Amino acid sequence: HQERAYVIALENAQKLNGMYVDENKTGYSFRRYEDLVILTGADRRTGSNEEGGRYAELRKLAKELYPDAIEKYNWSAQDCMSSDGIPYIGLYSKEMPNVYVATGFNKWGMTSSMVSAIILSDKIAGVMNDFYDIFSPSRFDMTASIKNMLIDGAQTT
Repeated sequence: HQERAYVIALENAQKLNGMYVDENKTGYSFRRYEDLVILTGADRRTGSNEEGGRYAELRKLAKELYPDAIEKYNWSAQDCMSSDGIPYIGLYSKEMPNVYVATGFNKWGMTSSMVSAIILSDKIAGVMNDFYDIFSPSRFDMTASIKNMLIDGAQTT
C-alpha cells in the first residue's frame, strides 16, 4: 500500500548534527539541511487525511520544540510499503531479464536506495551478492502472502 509522510522545513531552529528518529509509532524524524531543520512525520495511509490535519500536527510539535522557529517550506512524500516490511530489489520478472525494480522502501529511502544501488549494480555486473535473495521481488510465494495482502488492502485508515 501507499503511505504519505508530511514535512516542514524550519528556519531559526536549533542546529542538529545528525539525523534523529523517534522510537514511538509517530514516526517523527529530524535532520539538518544547510541552515534548516527538516521535521518529518504525521504519516498516514494515502487517502486518509481528508481533513488536512497532518501539517497542523507537525506545526504543533515544531512550536513545542522550537518556539522561535519559522516554517520556511512544507511538502509531502508518498512511499510504497511492502507486505513484509522488506524492500523489493531485483529482477522485475523472469520474462523481462533486463528490467529491474527497487521499491517498497517503507519510508527508508535514504538507506534503502543505497542498498538498491549495490544489489542492482552487482546483479547487472554478474557479481554474486549475498543479499539478493533477501530483497528479491520473487522471494515469497504469493499464495502464502495473500491473507496479509487482503487484510492490508481492506484497511482504509
